[in-house]
Amino acid sequence: MAHGPAEQARIDRVHAGSQHAEALLLKAGTRVTSHNTPQDSPRWYQDTLAALQQAGRDGTASKCPHLAHPQPTALLAEQPDKLLCWNCYEQSRPVRRCHLCKAPAGTQSLHGGIESVVRGPAVVYSRILCPSCANPGPTEPAGTFGNGR
Repeated sequence: MAHGPAEQARIDRVHAGSQHAEALLLKAGTRVTSHNTPQDSPRWYQDTLAALQQAGRDGTASKCPHLAHPQPTALLAEQPDKLLCWNCYEQSRPVRRCHLCKAPAGTQSLHGGIESVVRGPAVVYSRILCPSCANPGPTEPAGTFGNGR
């Protein structure tokens, strides 16, 4: 489908922001996974995306006040109704809680958390687990780390 110049420019800015976010994650040593469709992605990502879409339908979706233009954007699995700018995403790490058991999972926890990241076309989706819930091992589906729960 052909887009007009203004729409194509917007699409290009969104993709550039997503690529910039991936570069920032890789620089920080975070493994990033991209999936072609939601169906071949981890269950937590599918659930997070569904919760964001429902919040959009309900009118309860929100964003941090710093999101004013296309830029690297993140969505936390534990807060799937709020889009975050990159700075707020990075600042959330020390206080994030495990997606499964709700225990502290970030840098304030004894061993730090284990984060899974999926890069979508416009947003980086993030889930963090405490070390005891992460149980690193075989991936399910391929590409994510942790046990795929």
